[in-house]
Amino acid sequence: MKPILVTLCALLLLTVTPKTFSQTTNISTPRIAVIVPEKIDVEWYWYHYTSESQHVVQSAIEKALLNKGFDLIDVTVLSTLAGPEGLQQVTNQAASKKLAAKLGATHLVTGTAIASQAGESSAYGVGIHRYTADVALRVVQIADGKIITTAEATETLGAEARRAAARKALQEAGRKAARGVATKLQRVLSESVETH
Repeated sequence: MKPILVTLCALLLLTVTPKTFSQTTNISTPRIAVIVPEKIDVEWYWYHYTSESQHVVQSAIEKALLNKGFDLIDVTVLSTLAGPEGLQQVTNQAASKKLAAKLGATHLVTGTAIASQAGESSAYGVGIHRYTADVALRVVQIADGKIITTAEATETLGAEARRAAARKALQEAGRKAARGVATKLQRVLSESVETH
């Protein structure tokens, strides 16, 4: 009796599992590349470009997308992104799109993250530098170049050192824009799946 019951259970699993799996799993899971270099005043920051690595906005976007369950592609593996030529590629949307396609991405999160000095003041006898960070993101479908969603954020923060103030402003604006783009992308893609 037991061998017959085990066999029946196995057959039942074989007939039910594939149907259940295909209904609950999206076969065409989007693969997302994130390319968002940062600029403080007149200096650009990007992996492989400067001796000081700064990518707080890119990291915030990647974290927000991972928290929503998206598959991400590590764009830093491309050695072609080293040096000034690499910076030119990542600051040009058409070139960024080609790089993302080369890595097998279906979507690209791109945009600008710029921090500019907003002023100086003094608090309790200590000089404070204020920076405003503007982050503007868009998600582009690689296949047709269609922009499927956008997100923006602005933040002004201060610190004793200029670079620290700029970094704080970029971090906060980056977090806000990242949450916005991840939530919007999840909504747009789920609506797209529902209509198909």
